[in-house]
Amino acid sequence: MLHRLATMKHMIKVLIVHKDKKIRQLVGKALNQEGFETVTVSDSLQGIRALYRTSPHLVIAGQELSLLNSEDFCIRLRRVSSVPLIVLGSRNGEATLVRILEMGADAYIPPPLDVQELIARVQSFVRRLKPGPEHVYMQSCAIEDNPGMRDVTIQLKIG
Repeated sequence: MLHRLATMKHMIKVLIVHKDKKIRQLVGKALNQEGFETVTVSDSLQGIRALYRTSPHLVIAGQELSLLNSEDFCIRLRRVSSVPLIVLGSRNGEATLVRILEMGADAYIPPPLDVQELIARVQSFVRRLKPGPEHVYMQSCAIEDNPGMRDVTIQLKIG
């Protein structure tokens, strides 16, 4: 008798909150090419709604947001979630960096946006999200019970 368990695929979801459509598209495309699932929204209130609706593993937000500024967005986000937050800067300066980090951001990328640096930072956070050796995601499993014999054959495909 052969039993098959459904395939499980674990996809990392990234929420992108940025008022500039070109930046949203650039970041979304780069992350999609790296295998990430992306959800994009154009303002901070949509970002908070999307946080509840989509349960992302990581959030990327622009410093200049519409409706709420990035500091208020950070504060609201931190009230409800500990999801890693990367802020894409629109201004240089140590004071800006420190203020954004103090408000709850986990990382700040100053302008101009370096997509390779962003990808590296996202991957750095994702490494901390992935299960260790004691946690394994199983993609599929086949169990064969051999009647009249004292053995069971188990074939696992680990993802």
